[in-house]
Amino acid sequence: MTSPSTYFFISFAFLSSMCDFFRRALHQNSLHGSILAEIKNCELRTFLPS
Repeated sequence: MTSPSTYFFISFAFLSSMCDFFRRALHQNSLHGSILAEIKNCELRTFLPS
């Protein structure tokens, strides 16, 4: 059985990698700045309840 701290770490690592992936993809495609701002906010949302 996985402890809550381990589950949090795995979730955080996954979400962080996804945020980084989308940020690079958007940056390479030179999309609108407001979209990039939303992606940057993704890290903040990982610490907040949905």
